[in-house]
Amino acid sequence: MITINPKLLEVILLACLEKSPINLRGVDETQVCRARNAIMRAQRHRKATGLREIVTRNEFLTAFLDHTSGAAAEHPIVRYGFQYARGTDID
Repeated sequence: MITINPKLLEVILLACLEKSPINLRGVDETQVCRARNAIMRAQRHRKATGLREIVTRNEFLTAFLDHTSGAAAEHPIVRYGFQYARGTDID
């Protein structure tokens, strides 16, 4: 008999119910580049960095995936964000 971790099951069910699921195909490459540069800046200086213009969740996650493609473990730390219109401003 296969047992499934209840926490994993909860995450999967919540992802299925998400009204706007993550889609990494239709992202703006210039915004992904901005987000990737902000991630590298934050890692280089070891402190939080801000973005002046809005970056959507999908663009931020695409940049994070690009940045950590060769890493053995991924540990994102996002301090906070403000939601405006269609995207989230990651600060």
